[in-house]
Amino acid sequence: MVNVCLGKRRTRRTHPASKTPHRTARKGERVRTHHQDFTTPVPRIGLNRNEVALAIGVSPNTVDVMVSEGMLPPPKKWHTRKVWLISEIVAAMAEWPTDTHGAFNRASDDGEEWKAA
Repeated sequence: MVNVCLGKRRTRRTHPASKTPHRTARKGERVRTHHQDFTTPVPRIGLNRNEVALAIGVSPNTVDVMVSEGMLPPPKKWHTRKVWLISEIVAAMAEWPTDTHGAFNRASDDGEEWKAA
């Protein structure tokens, strides 16, 4: 066994055949192994209920209402976990009606027309 210096009065024993320390992670600590690559981003394909709500600007309860009304697709389910596919959310939102008479084109209370600058 070889001692490896970890800084102020902390050493860890390693196996002589391998140059890397061999130990288990302590509580709350992550041990990075050689096969993990944290530099490559992983594309997201699914969102949970809170992430869907954040992505479309509504509350999580509104997501449930939108699913029951058919405005959003139902989630995929694996055991107790529910996941919405991003592609299905985008496709469902593309089918929503367009607000051509929105707040910026409505007449004001005194009958005058106004538009956003």
